[in-house]
Amino acid sequence: MKTQWRGSNRCHRRPPATTEMAANPRLAYRIARDLQDCKAYCDVRGEEFVEDAAESLRTFIATVPGPVDSPYAGKRFRVRCQLPAQYPMHSPSVVFLTPMWHPNIHPQDGAVCLNALNEDWSSETRLTHVVEVFIPYLLQYPNPSDPLNDTAASEMKRNPEEYAAKVRAHVAKHGMEGLPGS
Repeated sequence: MKTQWRGSNRCHRRPPATTEMAANPRLAYRIARDLQDCKAYCDVRGEEFVEDAAESLRTFIATVPGPVDSPYAGKRFRVRCQLPAQYPMHSPSVVFLTPMWHPNIHPQDGAVCLNALNEDWSSETRLTHVVEVFIPYLLQYPNPSDPLNDTAASEMKRNPEEYAAKVRAHVAKHGMEGLPGS
C-alpha cells in the first residue's frame, strides 16, 4: 500500500496555508526564504534557531553572541522575533528573552528600541540582518538619548564606568555561557 503525503513535501517545508499566505504566494515564499536564511546563518555559527509552529512560522527564537569589543562579549543572548501580518512592509518585533541591562532594551519585557527596526525599516531588509547586524549593533552602540530603560540611560550618561560595570555584572549573571564550540 502506498503512503500518501497529502500535499506535504518532505524536502521543502512550506508555510501553513493561512488566508493571507494562500492569497499571496510571494509573501509565503518571502517569509519561508527569510526564515530559512536566518536558520542557516544561526546553524553555521552553532547558534540556536527555533521556529514556533503555533505562530504559523511568524515567530522564531535565536541566540545572538555579544559583540567582541563590548561588555556583552563572550556571552550569548536569546531573542524572539515576531513577524507582523504586514511583513516585510513592517519590521518584526524583537524582544530579548535574556534579561538585559541596556538603555534601549526594556528592563521588564525585553522590548527593543532601535531605529533600524522602526523608522529606518525597508521591505528589502532581511531577517538575517536583524540577527547578524542590528542586534549586535544595538549591543555595541547603546543610544541613551532614546531609552526604554531610563535608569540605564541616565547611568550611562552620568557615569559610563559604573554603567559598564553594572552591564558586566548583569551579563555574568544572565548571559548564556561562552560561544558555541568553546
